[in-house]
Amino acid sequence: MLLLYQLFANSIRAFIKFWGIFSSKKKELVEQRSTYKKKTSLLPTLWFHASSYGEFEGILPIIIEAKQEGNHFILCSFFSPSGYEPLKDDHLLDQVVYAPFDVKKDVDHFLQEFAPASLIVSQNDFWPQMIRSCINKQIPVYFVGTYLRSNHWWLKTYGRPLTSILKDVSGIYLQDKESYDLLTNAGFVNCKVTGNPRIDQVIQNAEENKAYPILEEYSKRKTLMVCGSTLAKDDTIILEAIEKLEHVNILIVPHEPFTFDDNQLSKFAWIRYSEIEKICPPDIRIILLDTLGDLKYVYRYAKMAYVGGGFDAGVHSVLEPAVFNIPLISGPNIRKFKSAVELQDLNCLTIVENKEALIKAINTLNDQNNQHLSTTLSQYISTNQGASKQIWESMRL
Repeated sequence: MLLLYQLFANSIRAFIKFWGIFSSKKKELVEQRSTYKKKTSLLPTLWFHASSYGEFEGILPIIIEAKQEGNHFILCSFFSPSGYEPLKDDHLLDQVVYAPFDVKKDVDHFLQEFAPASLIVSQNDFWPQMIRSCINKQIPVYFVGTYLRSNHWWLKTYGRPLTSILKDVSGIYLQDKESYDLLTNAGFVNCKVTGNPRIDQVIQNAEENKAYPILEEYSKRKTLMVCGSTLAKDDTIILEAIEKLEHVNILIVPHEPFTFDDNQLSKFAWIRYSEIEKICPPDIRIILLDTLGDLKYVYRYAKMAYVGGGFDAGVHSVLEPAVFNIPLISGPNIRKFKSAVELQDLNCLTIVENKEALIKAINTLNDQNNQHLSTTLSQYISTNQGASKQIWESMRL
């Protein structure tokens, strides 16, 4: 099975490389994922890998724990530009790169250049050759903040020839007992329930108290709903709803800010955040936050939050706004995400299926006293913190 996977992966790599003859961007992509040079350091390298920025937030508390000790070289790799671009110059990370193509040649070159002492993977981002090469070189591999449900492909018969290698990694740190039961029933003995380290990170985000004076002033004009990590289907119902809600302003933070189609805002008075000088012009209904890395802080200015992704593969992080003790709204696809399901069960997350349901939810949350909801969210965050230190103590060099 791994051989077939390698043939497929090599074919994809070859296709992109061929495309690079005609596209400088594709040529650069091949170079960034196949040619590496480590920055000079004598410290042992800890290799952290995340699919994107969102998954990075799940391992950031572990990175902070390691960084505080001061005796590690922190290498971080990403699959997606959404992680690489905003973090490539981050002072906390000693070096940031794109993950290698998951073919033996590129992975082995990566390992030879960086010689990592261990690999820490966020959540469920599974790359068979990456794991196999590390194990062959006796490099410990850990998965952090992992969660599964009964229909997860790791547990399917067709996936087992590839995923059986996960039984050889050094540790899989799980968010909940359901994931633990599923893995142990499948024959895993290297897993442990530790909770979700992402909660520790959202607490730290809130404690930073990063200020945005423009948004603070804007939030006092009308009810402000922050719409975070939105995709096209989210944007459609949000904008349809906001037409009917003159008492509500919105801050839209698209999942991909630089590819957002702003033509759909033409019927509204709107402005890009980057174009505001000192104060938002009067009568603006919509601010488009066209920056990266700020969403986790700006939820503090909202009376309620709409979290995107629930009409696509799955809702994005509900924990980022939850830490500010505000009501949450999302589309219906939440079942894959433990925190979202738990917050719905606690009546802190309202699920909407269409424009009419969103209008009703906004009006209800705007009119009612949400003090009990805020208290419930505060207790939820407090009860579930502390996973990061437990995980780091278990895996530290």
